[in-house]
Amino acid sequence: MQKILRQYWYVLCILPYLGFWTYGLSDLDEGFYGAVTMDMLRRGDWLTPTLNGIPWFEKPILSYWLAMPTVALLPNEFGARLPSFLCTMVTIWLIYRFAKRQFSESTAIVSCLVYSSSLLVVAIGRMMMTDAALNLCLVIAITTFYESLQGNQKLRLITATALGFAVLAKGPVALVLFGLIGIFTFARLPQFRPEFRKYWIVGTALLVAVVSTWYVPAYLVNGQFFIDKFLIEQNIGRFAGGDKAHTVPAWVHPIYFPAVLLLATAPWIGGAIRAKFWQTKNHNQSPNSAATYTLIWFIVPLAFFTISGTKLVHYILPSIPPLAILIAHALLTRHPKFSFGKEFPLSVSMERG
Repeated sequence: MQKILRQYWYVLCILPYLGFWTYGLSDLDEGFYGAVTMDMLRRGDWLTPTLNGIPWFEKPILSYWLAMPTVALLPNEFGARLPSFLCTMVTIWLIYRFAKRQFSESTAIVSCLVYSSSLLVVAIGRMMMTDAALNLCLVIAITTFYESLQGNQKLRLITATALGFAVLAKGPVALVLFGLIGIFTFARLPQFRPEFRKYWIVGTALLVAVVSTWYVPAYLVNGQFFIDKFLIEQNIGRFAGGDKAHTVPAWVHPIYFPAVLLLATAPWIGGAIRAKFWQTKNHNQSPNSAATYTLIWFIVPLAFFTISGTKLVHYILPSIPPLAILIAHALLTRHPKFSFGKEFPLSVSMERG
């Protein structure tokens, strides 16, 4: 079984998503996104999302830019959902790449199995939603930023570009999440502070250039309506709880997203809790900076959306890639009954410090 997993793990990651094209756009948001995409194609307009010809700024432009070519070629459920599926598959590969470099190949494989089998990830990967694209961009930005702190600071240019596309995918919330991760990394991993210095000006210029490909012309064409509807109502308003249809009682806020994550990562999370997945030291008590960074990456979106006034299940998706890595790391190094081949004897830690 271990040999099969090592050789065909990626096939197992794909299996939950097969057949995503066999049923109609059943979710309300899917219907809106599909209708907006078709409306933009009919009008030949790649700038202003419209529904029945009326500007519709519920979400930024990236998901429509990804869907318009595929829907134009395949005007059905396959074309509509293909971008989400592809974004999810690339995200799985990036999780493998990061976990293999920072932890081990076994951790990378198990991380991908945990992530790809998550109920929330599977649901988003099988639907026409904006979240898969956002998650992909954030994973690129967050993983390349950590690698830039390890010496290759030019990777920060990729980080900045990916952040720009993350803003095009879901809005300024991507900058807030990344900024908080950077602040806590600076505070908790002082050994990396000297590496924070370079490429910020060029990186910021790249980020602004990417964001400006849509935000500037969208404002020039739609004026104050774009500011009021998109930036204020859909971003600031949602965080403050202005979306009354998706608010919950105050007592639910602290448990809402932890409960979602427990369900989303079952059954893996049970063993990971037993193995104390939140610990950032190897079993020999040596510090593990990669585990600390991954824990920060997990906690920041969880805390941010817990504070947010609006609650939707899929908001917490950015916390699942690091959680999958933390779960795999804990299971392979600290769980007494979980093993994955000879690479991880329980008495020896193969993880990097």
